[in-house]
Amino acid sequence: MSYFRITLTRSGIGLTKRTQGVLKALGLRTRMKTVFHPVSPEVAGQIMKVKELISVSEVDRPLTIQELKAERKPDPGFYMEKAMPRGWLEGRAILGIVFILEYNSTKPKGLAVRYMGVARRLQTVSDVAGE
Repeated sequence: MSYFRITLTRSGIGLTKRTQGVLKALGLRTRMKTVFHPVSPEVAGQIMKVKELISVSEVDRPLTIQELKAERKPDPGFYMEKAMPRGWLEGRAILGIVFILEYNSTKPKGLAVRYMGVARRLQTVSDVAGE
């Protein structure tokens, strides 16, 4: 069975009540909302009433909300081949290193390092290595 995939691309604000009623009957309330309806003459007539506001495609099956979200998710741009082992710095797990910069200086004023969720302020890079 085929389905119409209908996405509202333009808002119905300022249009006639009849047009807004068609959008409501299709289940389209907000922009970029996607709904699926089975292919039928009734739905095709509603689509023709608001064809300037929507984009329509025909699909084999309706998608779930999770599948729609997965479609919108962009490619991460990288792939993790092998993760670094935990505690890679002398048995300490570093959760994050934050450089604290002064506004008019390019040299870091200090480092803020988070060990196991506890924040420490360090003055030199040698403090990070534990030397």
